Amino acid sequence: MEGAKAELLKYMSEIDSSCKSLLTRALVYRMRNAVDNVDFSAPELREELSKTKEKLAKSDNDLKDFVSNFDSDEKEKKDLIAKNKELEKSLETLKSQLEVYRSSFENSQKGSMTLNLSCNEKEKFPNEIHEYLSALLYKTANQTLTNLDKQSCLRRYQVLKDFVESNRDISFEHTEACRREMKIDAAFKLDSTEKRLNALEKVDFYEVKNKKGGGHPKIRYYSDPDFQFSPSSTPSEKRGSKNLSHEITNKCLLLVNENQNQ
Repeated sequence: MEGAKAELLKYMSEIDSSCKSLLTRALVYRMRNAVDNVDFSAPELREELSKTKEKLAKSDNDLKDFVSNFDSDEKEKKDLIAKNKELEKSLETLKSQLEVYRSSFENSQKGSMTLNLSCNEKEKFPNEIHEYLSALLYKTANQTLTNLDKQSCLRRYQVLKDFVESNRDISFEHTEACRREMKIDAAFKLDSTEKRLNALEKVDFYEVKNKKGGGHPKIRYYSDPDFQFSPSSTPSEKRGSKNLSHEITNKCLLLVNENQNQ
């Protein structure tokens, strides 16, 4: 009978070594205690052993069901989180549009002129397009005014002069696009690819996982495949990092400055 007991304990040990969850380990522990209490001198040994195997098989099936349901719940949770982020972005866009309409109404009450122009391109972040077009309009008006002859173009000079002087609060440096440009530039000065990716994620550049594994990491601006880049895997290459930083900001951000091609 000692041999049978040893055989059962060996079987339990094999089951224990293949366990991949705490739930199954706990079950095996309880079954070991049950084995120690079995009367191995009784003829019911084979029946007890058979029942034990059936219980272990059932626990294995229960574990598989649990893992399957857990994976399904995790996927559903991730999908809900992604949808929630999309809704939050849409809400921010609506808030920014509401703010524009509110400002337009207030200006109309004060006698200020408001330009209601259409642009159906979806904003990447709140006020992205509005800030860019406002800054671009101000810059263009200011440059035109500088090159305008007051005497021969008096009416245009009067309008542009008043527009420029009345809107000096329009600042290129304080736009969200400019703030992102500085953060991108700072990210590419970091000394490791991992640090770069973490910093770039804060300005909505998300890493694209390679399904086959390996290869250089890739990032996408707002997960948009039209804005995909491959950050250098050797951050020590300063010139390459600087060029890539410039390429990203020039392609992704609505910037208005003296040195940029409009």
